[in-house]
Amino acid sequence: MIIVLLSKANYKPYEAMEYRLREVNFNHEELMRLNESQKITLRNYYFDQLIHGTILSEEEAAYAQNYLSISANANSFAILYCNVYLDTLELNNDPQGMINILSPDYADVISDILSSYFIHSYIMQGSRNSVYTILLYDREELDKVEDLFSHVHTTLLQEYNIWIYGGLGCTTDTISSVWKSYRQSKEAVKRISSPVYLCLYREILEFQDSFFYPNEVADQLYNFVKSGNFKQTKTIFNFIKDENFKKRKLNSRQVKWLLENIEITLLKVIRDNDISYDDSSLAGLSEDSTLKNYEQIALELCEKNKQPENDNQLIVRIQTYIDEHYGDPSLCLSRISDLFHISESYFSFLFKKTVGVNFSTYLEQVRMTQAKHLLETTNIKITDLYVAVGYNNLTSFRRAFKKKYGVAPNAIRE
Repeated sequence: MIIVLLSKANYKPYEAMEYRLREVNFNHEELMRLNESQKITLRNYYFDQLIHGTILSEEEAAYAQNYLSISANANSFAILYCNVYLDTLELNNDPQGMINILSPDYADVISDILSSYFIHSYIMQGSRNSVYTILLYDREELDKVEDLFSHVHTTLLQEYNIWIYGGLGCTTDTISSVWKSYRQSKEAVKRISSPVYLCLYREILEFQDSFFYPNEVADQLYNFVKSGNFKQTKTIFNFIKDENFKKRKLNSRQVKWLLENIEITLLKVIRDNDISYDDSSLAGLSEDSTLKNYEQIALELCEKNKQPENDNQLIVRIQTYIDEHYGDPSLCLSRISDLFHISESYFSFLFKKTVGVNFSTYLEQVRMTQAKHLLETTNIKITDLYVAVGYNNLTSFRRAFKKKYGVAPNAIRE
């Protein structure tokens, strides 16, 4: 009996240790999931910026490409835009009932099938579970995209009664211009009707019954001119030219309507931004005017919008960026230097001179302020909190918090 009691007594510390180890492993796994979730959110953010053409510099595009884990040697990019036909969709995974069409289970099925065929591509699920945007950059997958998508379509249809269809944009040679392929893929997908399930933009007939100048392209032109971005303004005019005069055969009336729509966009830039510009330059264009005339006016407007930025304005912009992106663990001196095209040494000098503290101190202050606010106003766990405010590990977060407020994070709630 004594031996048995001693054995049980001696076992208790090991039992407690085993429990603590299981708890540590669980917390570690949960942390890994949180970190991965945050990375996915950031990757999708950069991907969304790329396909909508809101990344304005090659440096920022290169950073996004690296963050998406795409090789710097990749030189061919295309977008495959996919929709799921919802009207007759049934997803019978459970004999007891049917999975809701917008449920995570439904989305996971499609994502898993897409990922199993497009292994080296980047796949983003839309806010609606029925939309998937795929960035192709692997040469082999680009060459076999029709076969791969055929397998995806067949698998989903036969095994889950899901009808998926897609539009494929043309290939671009830089990731910064992949927005063109995205626009084309969305245009292609509109032209699909059963039994066709994949439309290649390059195969759309040249003879169209209308010119190409969708609202999204008009908005991009407006934003590029407004921001004084010469390179992207030239790029979008080349895009408009290719779409309307190489891929289509427009008659004179359609060309006139196209140019009138571009004129409306440029007039909107002038009027919305109080630009000192003689509107008669636009009104004076004759019916014989060409797209080149409008491009020249757009570049002149770019010049007027490209105002020199003083040092204080630059620092204010950088502070705003820090305040909005403090949760990004990759935010650092070199990142700011790349994004705002300023050397690290000059930025450090200028930031300290203007703000009164150095960059790292300011970033830590912002993160600590947000951490304290979340502790006081939410029930967020400490293991979630440090990730939310941009720290890579809990120890560094606790140390910084105690240095700032003199107490551990948990003490704020006591």
